[in-house]
Amino acid sequence: MLLLAVGVFAAGAVGVEWRESLWGYSAPARFTGDIANALAQGDRVLDDAGGAGDGTGASWAELFRAYVGRYDKVRDLTPEGQNADLDYPPGRLLIATLWARQTRLEFGPGGYEDRRAGFMLRINYALEAAAAVAILLFVRSVLIASGKTKLVALTWACVSAVLFWLNPALLINAHAWPQWDVWLVPFYVLAAWCVYMRWGLAAGALLVVGSLLKGQLLIVSALMLLWPIFRGDWRTALGVAAGFLAMTAALMSPWLVASGWATSIWIATTVATLIVTLAAAWFLRRKVGVTVVASIGLLIMALAVLLIGPRTGGSMNWLTIGFPTTRYPYMALGPLHNLPAILAETWRWRVGSPVELLGVVAPLRSWMQWLFFGSLAVSAIGLAWSSRRRSTHVIVGVVAPWVMLFAVMPQMHERYLTWGAVLSAMLVAVRPAYVLVYICLTTQAVAMMLSTQLPSAGQRDMVWPEVWSFSQKLGPFAGYTTMTLAVVLLAASFPGPKSEPDTPKPV
Repeated sequence: MLLLAVGVFAAGAVGVEWRESLWGYSAPARFTGDIANALAQGDRVLDDAGGAGDGTGASWAELFRAYVGRYDKVRDLTPEGQNADLDYPPGRLLIATLWARQTRLEFGPGGYEDRRAGFMLRINYALEAAAAVAILLFVRSVLIASGKTKLVALTWACVSAVLFWLNPALLINAHAWPQWDVWLVPFYVLAAWCVYMRWGLAAGALLVVGSLLKGQLLIVSALMLLWPIFRGDWRTALGVAAGFLAMTAALMSPWLVASGWATSIWIATTVATLIVTLAAAWFLRRKVGVTVVASIGLLIMALAVLLIGPRTGGSMNWLTIGFPTTRYPYMALGPLHNLPAILAETWRWRVGSPVELLGVVAPLRSWMQWLFFGSLAVSAIGLAWSSRRRSTHVIVGVVAPWVMLFAVMPQMHERYLTWGAVLSAMLVAVRPAYVLVYICLTTQAVAMMLSTQLPSAGQRDMVWPEVWSFSQKLGPFAGYTTMTLAVVLLAASFPGPKSEPDTPKPV
């Protein structure tokens, strides 16, 4: 235990040093467009808030009103048929707003400079650390349930967390590009842990919070509902749905409950539902359990807000603008290693190309989406089977959807394989040979990001010519590797032989 603690501490310190060094080294190749846009979005909210000229003198109430009203203002300023100049979900816009306020207070008004990045980098640090802890908790719980001793389980959980913390794709994405893709990772892993532990309400709430930071989490969130359904665990499935809708209603109420009439209806519905739920929980606590009654009560209250709000003056612009689906209508955004890039490169197919299958004609984008969601259902079946057998292959089922997402879905950025790469750190706890999958996915993710970042900054010479040549030779046809790994992981999400506890049998 002492050696394990020392090793984890040393890896943590090394990871911090690598991040600091990479931030300085990558300065000439900084992809400033993304981080400058984040600061600009926050600045616009501050400008809407008014105050002492630069927005810093506005009260917190004024700042909050400007933040809530930003989506409606953007909608009013966007001509019909054009994409809005804002594609941030509410959580991400809130952090950008707080960052803009902090940097104006510290440095005064102005555009992006590296010295202004401290606030956002600290958010990245915090959520990377939270993700490492979430991975440790999840892997440890799965291994203990499969029969491993606590020390063995903790050791492999720490190895997985360290591999995540030191992952090169993560370091480049969060500290050299930089971007905020890591923000959804701790919420996804913690939600998976909660579903595994049958804490459905917490899992649903975590999925909402993570989605408000990075909307791509919504694409995979259905896995956390299908998993307990296929497992036959209807209480957990009900909890996931109730937690998801209740947290959505609570966090989106500033937009949805926009009038006094709606507020009155919401308060009356909440009070009535609360009274009925408490009474039902008392009388049915031994038959169905308090959790089930509470979940049903939360569902009713959430549906009241979500259904009544838009019909009484509430705004849905936070959804249509914050979670756009047609902003980048391209097969591939950057030098991608996936099926859409191969189709675009070889046959010049586009997302709207009509494709006929089984007598049904639909855009190519729709078929590829159905392919992904079908694989998501298969992964959920594998997860349900593995969790019922207490198999470590549960971990594979949690990782596989993110690799499949990148492999088959159009409109992916080159950064999005980072999710599959960093989560694959958990696979070594299932079987050490999976480190090859970790290395392959990480190499591809790094190659794709550098193939975009370095040329855009005119800094190809920042890497060895041999490395650059290798990354270019990978090309879109490396997507066959990505698809193969996705299928392998999808199949491996189903359980292997039954696990036996690592304890000696009595003689």
